[in-house]
Amino acid sequence: MLNSVPNSVNKLLRSVVVNHPNSWGGYILEKQLAATAPQTLGGIGLISNEDEDDYTYALKGECYALPVYDGAGQAYTMGENTNMTGFDAQEFRFIIEPEPDLDAVDRFEVKKTDLLFLVIGTDVQASPHVAYEIVEVESVNNIPPFTVRYVTNRRSDLDINTL
Repeated sequence: MLNSVPNSVNKLLRSVVVNHPNSWGGYILEKQLAATAPQTLGGIGLISNEDEDDYTYALKGECYALPVYDGAGQAYTMGENTNMTGFDAQEFRFIIEPEPDLDAVDRFEVKKTDLLFLVIGTDVQASPHVAYEIVEVESVNNIPPFTVRYVTNRRSDLDINTL
């Protein structure tokens, strides 16, 4: 009974993200370590793949991403003339929904250190791709399965500009 509430919220959230006019199409890449043996740092095992320097990225799948505004902590910066918001912010929050449905076998989980590429346009081959790295996963409710949003940092060094 208690799980039916967050399950319903997740289904509703997926519907909103997939159909929202401000939602972006994109894809997720997963960080994969090149080393096969357990790595150590001075004899101590590494806790996460963030410490590794030898890695590649592999495609996880397509997704939808809806930018969200955290009214308490993420204010928009203004330009010098205070006539528009600046676009120099480095931290962004998204609700990300993988393309496969909630109950699909090929559905993947978005995790910390994954890369999010937003496709700016309808033609995937010809459109620019804007890169973000997922640095934190947070939830706004406290009942599992949690409804999550993802804190990302811009990775302009990985952008794909095809124009």
